[in-house]
Amino acid sequence: AITVVIYIYTGFVIILCLIYRHQTVVLAGNPFKFRKRTIHLVHLFMLISPPIPGILSALVGNDRETIELILKEDPRKLSWIKERGSYYMQTRTPLVQSPFIVIICILTFGSLLLIAVFIHMIYVLQKDRSKRSQQSVVAIRRSLLNLSAQLLIPMSLFVVPATTIFFGLLFEELCSFETLLTIFLVLPTHSIGHNLILLTITSTYRNSIVSCFLKPRLKWPFTSRPSQVSTRF
Repeated sequence: AITVVIYIYTGFVIILCLIYRHQTVVLAGNPFKFRKRTIHLVHLFMLISPPIPGILSALVGNDRETIELILKEDPRKLSWIKERGSYYMQTRTPLVQSPFIVIICILTFGSLLLIAVFIHMIYVLQKDRSKRSQQSVVAIRRSLLNLSAQLLIPMSLFVVPATTIFFGLLFEELCSFETLLTIFLVLPTHSIGHNLILLTITSTYRNSIVSCFLKPRLKWPFTSRPSQVSTRF
């Protein structure tokens, strides 16, 4: 559950980065220019909402006796799960499956919203071109191209695997447990891919990383040679 919450926060951070970039492109007076109060409310919602489903499931979840009964009556003979550490059993009901549908809808809608926001930024930049300097337009356009490259990582290593996992949970015969576990292992590679993209397209980030390795090492005081002092007697 903690891992899922962390991934939800990761998705929210991606959305916040895109919203911040969108607000820097949209000029004052545009109906899509958010107020500071709206931004604060969005931050508050993204901060509070991720742990709520886990807390509710812990409060209304099955007790130990019910879990053992479900495990015993399951026709798939899953008693081996007791040797794998902590486990939890839940009977598949429409109520249990409804969160999977909600999450799939959120992932799909969120992806479409990100694409729509990106398209809107390009549209606004082209529409308000006369209100900006040529140098500013070129810089913003280059920034949007870099942002589009960075969006490929969340879409390919975060949204697509997560959506596939929840489809597999929703439709029991769609994917095997081994397949879902393999797909789940793809999610942590999101940060690696994102940093590789940043190193590739962002010269400032790349130069700062390189400078850390090329910076001369400081010598410890006790390793420095003592200064020669001439004394007279």
